Amino acid sequence: MYLKDAVAIRIQELCSERSITIHELSLLVNVSYSTLYNAATRKTTAIRMHTIECVCDGLDISIAEFFHSDCFSQQLDL
Repeated sequence: MYLKDAVAIRIQELCSERSITIHELSLLVNVSYSTLYNAATRKTTAIRMHTIECVCDGLDISIAEFFHSDCFSQQLDL
């Protein structure tokens, strides 16, 4: 699994935990829908750390909380 795949899974997890859509997340965190949609559906080759920071700030979680998920514990192909 690539890091971008784990980030996609984590974005989907966070939306599921909060019962929100990617569109609602984009409005909440002030990141474009297309950026989050492409990240969450693995259509992008990379995601910027700034985008992850915006997601964390908007959801009031730390970066550590974002990366504290089983999807990042699996072997990653970096």
